[in-house]
Amino acid sequence: MSGKVNGVQAVIQQSHPAACYVHCAAHALNLTISKATEVQIIRNCFGIMSEVITFFRASSKRSTLLRHVIEEGNGKQINKHNITEKQLKRLCDTRWVERHDSVKTFCSLFAYIEIALGEIKQWRDSASATASTLLASISRADFVIAMLILNCVLAVTKQLSVNLQKINIDLMNCLQEVQLQTEVLSHMRQNDDNFQEIFQQAEVILGEAIMLPRLCGRQKNRPNTSVNETAVIYYKRTAYIPFLDNVLSQLKDRFLAHKTTVFRLMTILPARVVDSKFDHVKEAVLLYLPIMSENNDIELDIEDVKTGFLRWKTRWQDVSPDNRPNDPLSALAACDPNFFPYIFQLLQIFATLPVSTATPERTFSAMKLLKTYLRSRLSDDNLQGLAMAYINKNYIVNVDDVINLFALKNRRLKFN
Repeated sequence: MSGKVNGVQAVIQQSHPAACYVHCAAHALNLTISKATEVQIIRNCFGIMSEVITFFRASSKRSTLLRHVIEEGNGKQINKHNITEKQLKRLCDTRWVERHDSVKTFCSLFAYIEIALGEIKQWRDSASATASTLLASISRADFVIAMLILNCVLAVTKQLSVNLQKINIDLMNCLQEVQLQTEVLSHMRQNDDNFQEIFQQAEVILGEAIMLPRLCGRQKNRPNTSVNETAVIYYKRTAYIPFLDNVLSQLKDRFLAHKTTVFRLMTILPARVVDSKFDHVKEAVLLYLPIMSENNDIELDIEDVKTGFLRWKTRWQDVSPDNRPNDPLSALAACDPNFFPYIFQLLQIFATLPVSTATPERTFSAMKLLKTYLRSRLSDDNLQGLAMAYINKNYIVNVDDVINLFALKNRRLKFN
């Protein structure tokens, strides 16, 4: 799809050279989390968690036992708050960002999972051996610490994923959201108190002090750390910091192309145009000049756009910085197309640069609900009408207008 030689973007750019390829921001974030979880302790935690979830969800008997344990635990107040979840949520195989809900549920039900596995271990069937193995795995200190680290970090990326899938988000706001969450993760990495809280919470869950694991002089399959350091420093160096470093580095690499695209047109924003020169936006003007010429039905010269840029710059010099728009949509609303036609077209291009493919993929989900086996012979017009009605179900439709429009059509049937 994204290949520069034979990919879809190459085919489109052959006929439309001004088309700008932007990788879906939601998919880029998903690849970021997928790549960052290659840290050994984090990868093992996901594997064990997936086995436990599958173990309970694969049997109604075991799922019922877990639900009864949760209900009894709420009555005995095992936790400080009543648990609303009654079963574990499956880890999504493709959307890594959406795993936060599964990890969060697993953390809240951890005490009940241990009780349920302890009871299943006493059964006289094949499940007892599996339950014994899983109970020993989730009772390890490295698993509990990795689980709490995932719950903490994925809470940040989950909110970023939700913001990137909004309908009205533009590329400028996308990068601002990524920058904001990057600063949050950087602060978490530099703040020692954050991991100290995670470590203390892990000791509370395990009910005992976490000790340093057995180490040797030179390790091949585990990180080499000093034998004299404490357990807090060991798990911080082997799990917490590597995972955060991977996430931060992947965020910077994955969204570098988005920054390059934005920097081309960022100069024309009123908040930046006062302190900028035309040379900063010249590359973008040369790229989109053929499109602007077609829209105006005249052969534009770059000097015409430069003159419009200088007039646009003068327009905002006397306006206070607090009242200058800082995003494409606000700038587009403040730009009069009659006085600044070329700047208005550039702002239109800037505001319509795609951020994610979440909206088209929602139509695929709607098609899955509409195009069922019972509706396999729907015509294109009927399917399109049903899809539009389902996708835009939040819009209020006047029934009388629909009836009047239907009545105006000539529905005389021909029987010849």
